[in-house]
Amino acid sequence: MAGGTDGKELCDLLVVCDPHVIIFSEKNIRWSGKPVEVAWTRWFKKAVRNSADQLRGAERWITEFPERIFLDRACSQPLPLNLPPVERRIVHKIAVARGAGEACRSYFSGGSGSLGILPGITGRAHWDRNVAEIQPFMVGDIDPGGSFVHVLDDGSLEVLMRELDTITDFTRYLTRKAEFIRSGKLVLGHGEEDLLAYYAIRINENGDHDFSHPDGGNWADDEKIAIDGSHFRELVLNPQYIAKKEADRVSYLWDTIIENFTQHMLGGTSIVIDGSEYNLKNSELAARYMALECRFRRRSHGEAIEGAMREGMKRDQFFRAMLPLESSKDNETAFFFLSMACRSFTVVSTISGSLEGMGG
Repeated sequence: MAGGTDGKELCDLLVVCDPHVIIFSEKNIRWSGKPVEVAWTRWFKKAVRNSADQLRGAERWITEFPERIFLDRACSQPLPLNLPPVERRIVHKIAVARGAGEACRSYFSGGSGSLGILPGITGRAHWDRNVAEIQPFMVGDIDPGGSFVHVLDDGSLEVLMRELDTITDFTRYLTRKAEFIRSGKLVLGHGEEDLLAYYAIRINENGDHDFSHPDGGNWADDEKIAIDGSHFRELVLNPQYIAKKEADRVSYLWDTIIENFTQHMLGGTSIVIDGSEYNLKNSELAARYMALECRFRRRSHGEAIEGAMREGMKRDQFFRAMLPLESSKDNETAFFFLSMACRSFTVVSTISGSLEGMGG
């Protein structure tokens, strides 16, 4: 972002995929040899509180000065993407706090090293002994007056990125988790991976993964639960989880196509119709709609493209339309696949909008 003659760092990573904006701030702070209560307080201030401050400032800057965001310190390369309009923008703030994993495992005599989730701790109670008794390796609501700050460590970041490896699956989890923690229903979570495992095997009334009641019913007004440290271990050993991973394999063909498109987009090697000028923002729109497909939907897309490629090998041209079911919740985007013989490329185009009334 612009500030004086040289720009100041906005954040460590900014992800824009309309309507989502994900802001990352990462700190790697060495754990000191002081008594644990002292070491935790010092580490937390540097690794988490400072990140939360940066995230708050980045969110404010993005809202107030979107035209003053640049890719370089000299502020000569503007952000090449349009930020989602404020009225539909969904901001997710993530503090990646590294350096306390070994100390955490030692403190709890084992475990994954992930920080515990204790929603009862809010704001200054994380580090200020004058406000509350310090509870090492526990994180609650860092900024209760602002948008939620997700605190991830070395291990939990890797788990989330591996298990929720599409923008839609990832942001849905972040949204549901923030709502769950601020609902007052959670007393304690032993680690981020255990919250994820609880979420992954539960479906709400709309058919989406959620932090639903453990028995599938409705939450009582004063009902609360704790999520212990066994959930993730049990999840990865579950035959249904293993079968899901196997079923997902074909879906990564969709990821490969996105990666190929974006490499050409960023490298300036995208194919452009004669007489037209390449525009990254226009190309990004198509890639964005592809990226917004969740892992489950990418399975059917991968199967459709795999089949189309086999058919395309037999013909000079082959066209396949991939239309969503009318009953689908996300039924406003269709994808079209075209292959041509003696060509070294495949054309995939997207349309967005209501498909009602489209003829065959």
